[in-house]
Parts: sequence; C-alpha cells; structure tokens
Amino acid sequence: MKIFLIGMPGSGKTSLGKNLADSLKFSFIDLDEVIEKNQQLTIPRIFKLHGEDYFRNTESKILKKKGLAEDNFVMATGGGTPCFFENMSFMNELGMTIYLKISKKELTLRLGKNDSTRPMLQGEGVLYDKVSELLHTRCRYYEKADVICESDALTLKDLKTALGQK
Repeated sequence: MKIFLIGMPGSGKTSLGKNLADSLKFSFIDLDEVIEKNQQLTIPRIFKLHGEDYFRNTESKILKKKGLAEDNFVMATGGGTPCFFENMSFMNELGMTIYLKISKKELTLRLGKNDSTRPMLQGEGVLYDKVSELLHTRCRYYEKADVICESDALTLKDLKTALGQK
C-alpha cells in the first residue's frame, strides 16, 4: 500500500506520517528530505538559487521515481506537490491520498512559530493572508484526495480510521 499525505505546510504531514508509518510497519518518506538529499541543498536554497519552476520539476521527478520504486510506504509530500505536473493524478492512481485539512486559523498559528523554512510563505504581508491565498489556490487539488481528514487536532487514530484500520 502506498499512502500519500497531502495538505498545507503545518498540517502535520510529517509528524502524523511518521507515526502512521510506524504503526503500519511501513517505511516513511518525507519528500522534501529526499529532494534536499538529492540536490544537496535545502528547499529554501533551491528556491533562491534555481527558482520555483526548477524546484517543482525536480519535486515531480523525485515523487514519481520514489513512488514507483517503493512499496508499503507513507509519504509526506510538500504542500505544493499535488498542484503541479499532474502529481495529484499520479498519486491517486498509484496509491491512496489523504488530505490533512486544517483551518486557516490553526495553520497560521502553527506556521507563525517558524515560517523561515517555507519559501512560499516568506516575504512581506500578513501570514494569515498568505495562508488564505495559498489554500485558496491549492484546495481544488487537495480536495481530489481519496480521503479528507478535517480537524485542527488530527490524531493517528483519525488517520487509521480513515484507512479502515483499528
């Protein structure tokens, strides 16, 4: 089984993904970590040196390569992963997608603690407005997920229930 966790930055994809993978005895893949290792640069550095187009192209290639090469995994994708190069269709065809849907208010609280590593949320402006704008742009992709888990306090139990697990 291949499980892709999608959603906004700060929605809990990595932390919940690790717990879910452990509980299912699956491997855990953090797509951003794989990209950073592959490129030998941090995500913000890739954006700064090469731009978003280069990053999104690289992200899509690595998503597809890892997705096809591995079995029985939980993958935490980047917040924008589903929105480019038909990545959402690829993930839906290859495995199960789960959208971790968190309110704008909660996302803003979580991201307000440290948004320095999130290139799409940097720069001038109020964080809530940036979160709202990104969410508005991305939600049409996110909502194509097989399962939508909506809560500001998602738990491992919620994810396992969504998968039909106890």
